[in-house]
Amino acid sequence: MEEEKEIIWILEDDESCRDILELTLGKSFNLIFFPSLILFYEHLDNPVRKTPVMMLADLNLEDGNFVDFLESKRRDEISRDIPLTIISADDDADTLRQCFKLGVHDYLTKPFKRNELLVKVETQLAKSNVYVGKIKTFIEVDGNKIEGLTTKERKLFNLFIATDPRIIDREQILKEVWGGRQVHPKSVDVHIYNLRRKINDQGYVIKSLGNGKWSLLSSRLDPSH
Repeated sequence: MEEEKEIIWILEDDESCRDILELTLGKSFNLIFFPSLILFYEHLDNPVRKTPVMMLADLNLEDGNFVDFLESKRRDEISRDIPLTIISADDDADTLRQCFKLGVHDYLTKPFKRNELLVKVETQLAKSNVYVGKIKTFIEVDGNKIEGLTTKERKLFNLFIATDPRIIDREQILKEVWGGRQVHPKSVDVHIYNLRRKINDQGYVIKSLGNGKWSLLSSRLDPSH
């Protein structure tokens, strides 16, 4: 018997964006789409609805702005432990501040890369108290599956693919991989070295740019690398 997938609610009225979300997350999760606020509210009123492990929402829907929901009393009908990520073309700083002030956990600006979305979803679920599923132990990038990495190596690789143009520095690594903790300077270098060694046979190269910066290159895409 096939295991029942965890549910993600998605408020999105753009069909092409829904297709990307389905392609990126549909294999692992049961995605329930709402193109409008009214359909979302109707679902909230369903007494037998199942609780999602995460919500993704565009701000501008066909019948209103999702901020209206965040500011309404109906927001309390959904546990604030459920990760909520906004996916919007609106990158105005005031909009971002308002969303985070209203309890949004993360914000992704359109157009986005599929890997960027995947990393953000995985990161939020890993922090979540409501998700009981398993975070996959491999990474998919450029249509390829990378396996055999340690937790920190996966975090490092995810940081590369979530950063455009796949260039990261020591400060980012310490913040995102070690949570801002002070570690021995050589620790970062050792993890970079181990990751470089493991992914080289998979067609990926980590190039040192000097001054504590590294770039991830793909020989699959460019034979000259």
